[in-house]
Amino acid sequence: MTSTTHLQALAAQSAELLPRHPWKFWFWGDSIGFEGLLDAAEFTKETMHSDGPLFAKLYQVTGQDLYRRLALINILSQIELLYDPVDGLFHHFWMERSKSRNGIAWGRGNGWGLLGMVDTLEYLPAGDAGTQRMLLLLRKLLARVADLQDKGGGWRTVLNDSGSYIETSISAFMICAMSRAIRRAWVTRDAYLPVVENAMAFLLKNIRSDGVLEGVSYETFPSTNLEHYRSMPRGGMVPWGQGAFLASLWSYAQLRTAPPNI
Repeated sequence: MTSTTHLQALAAQSAELLPRHPWKFWFWGDSIGFEGLLDAAEFTKETMHSDGPLFAKLYQVTGQDLYRRLALINILSQIELLYDPVDGLFHHFWMERSKSRNGIAWGRGNGWGLLGMVDTLEYLPAGDAGTQRMLLLLRKLLARVADLQDKGGGWRTVLNDSGSYIETSISAFMICAMSRAIRRAWVTRDAYLPVVENAMAFLLKNIRSDGVLEGVSYETFPSTNLEHYRSMPRGGMVPWGQGAFLASLWSYAQLRTAPPNI
């Protein structure tokens, strides 16, 4: 089956399930935590990469406005909880019981969040008020992340913590998000292409002869302890390293070879 056929089948299944649940509470994954749905639950940034983009793509395939609304309510609600307007970054997770963020701007998590925003924006109407709100925030986040890039082209595992090590997978995520934002003319090429080029040069320096991306941190569970992030081991061959690297190569190649705004 084609990917469209798969999505149409998923849409049919969603049409069966969604009426059983209030759409404003419809979150995917095991980290639901909005409006007290689960008292002690948490939101993590990884869900931003799955929830909004899925519903946005279903909207593109079916044209049903329900999916547009689901995409926006899911991702905008998560943005509201996880984005810290003071430091201009996403924090790793939201704690429903204390009604607070965990206070850690985990680098790869910000990459997940940015890709979720880009994936959602690509499938929703450009003139939608929610889309415009998300686009404004995307620009703020990308500007903040660009300012935090290390001279060598990488980013720290906690973006705004000078005591954290440089973690390689973050560069792959940022190349993906920035390259696609440039191509869509959401940000200017002059401002962000140098950031992308610097990140790609850094990334390629960390590829072993067998194709493995070095310096990728292991699975990073949420914590309120900064040392938890600083001491996370690196060196595994993991999907969020290899997959992000391959995606960055594709996004970069599209940026360098395809006409803009595609």
